[in-house]
Amino acid sequence: MRQIPGYEAYLSVKQAACQLTVSTGTVRRLIQRGEIEAYRFGNQIRIVPKSLEQYIRGQKIRGQNDLY
Repeated sequence: MRQIPGYEAYLSVKQAACQLTVSTGTVRRLIQRGEIEAYRFGNQIRIVPKSLEQYIRGQKIRGQNDLY
């Protein structure tokens, strides 16, 4: 499959769920809450990879006191 120059490949909900090790339902809720950027192409939802990376970086635990 050829890529359009300047555009990155989008992820499916299932691919994003695998990367986050969560269910597809959880990914759909994150999209609904606006925590992950996604677009609808026909009946498919596609996720912007950079948005997923930003979400993951935002979930980082910064200190030991944040664990509990």
